Order: sequence, then C-alpha cells, then structure tokens
Amino acid sequence: MPPPGPSPAQSITPKALTLIRGAMLGGVLVLGLAAWFIRRSRHEAPPTPDVMRALGYAWYALILVAAGGVAALRKAQAGRKTFEERAPLSIVGGALAEATALLGGVYFLLTGDPLLYALGVVALGASFRLLDPRIPEEV
Repeated sequence: MPPPGPSPAQSITPKALTLIRGAMLGGVLVLGLAAWFIRRSRHEAPPTPDVMRALGYAWYALILVAAGGVAALRKAQAGRKTFEERAPLSIVGGALAEATALLGGVYFLLTGDPLLYALGVVALGASFRLLDPRIPEEV
C-alpha cells in the first residue's frame, strides 16, 4: 500500500505561503503603528515596574523558545525534499517568531519603548528567511 499523499491542509502553494506571511507581517506592523500612534497621543504612566519586568522576562523567554523552535524546524525541514512538505514547517516557525513581535508590540504600547517590538519584527523576518521552503538546504 503506497503512503498517503499530502492532505489538503498540507497542500500549500507558493502564492498561498506568500499571502500567509504577508498577513503575519501586516498584523505585526499594524500593531506597531497603533502602539506608536497611541503612545504619541496619550501620556499615561506605564504599569507598575513589576508588571513591566514580568512582561520583559516573558518576552525574553519567548524569544528563546522561538529561536529553539525555528532551529528545530529548520533541522526537520532539511529532511523534507518538496515544497509541500516544507511549507507547513515554515508557517509554524513564522508563528513562533510572530509571537515575539506581538508581545514586543504590547510592551511598546504599554511603555513606549519600541526595542522589544523591533527585535520581534527582526525575528519574524529572520524566520521567513531561515525557513523558506523554496531555498534548498546547503548540506
């Protein structure tokens, strides 16, 4: 009996992957723009230092999880030869990196400090490049 082919959920075309990645990036950029606009127009005191410290620690923990996840997914992707097999891993890695940018956006919104947001956006872009299913692995 031959192995089953990819399920419809796994049949991702290059055009669909571009659309998914664009939606990920677009949402993150809209959050950053909203945070910038709100912080610029409102001058409220940030939450307590304990809350901000906890948010910062959560972001650093999340970036470590995302980096480890992207590295593991990249390794898993290396064993897959077709675009259809590699694309779902690319989306999962993008979602991990997107989470860092979103949490950084919340931090930016609450504090006015864009550093963690900017680093999250860089992590998202790096995940797109590192897990691009169209780029053959150099082994």
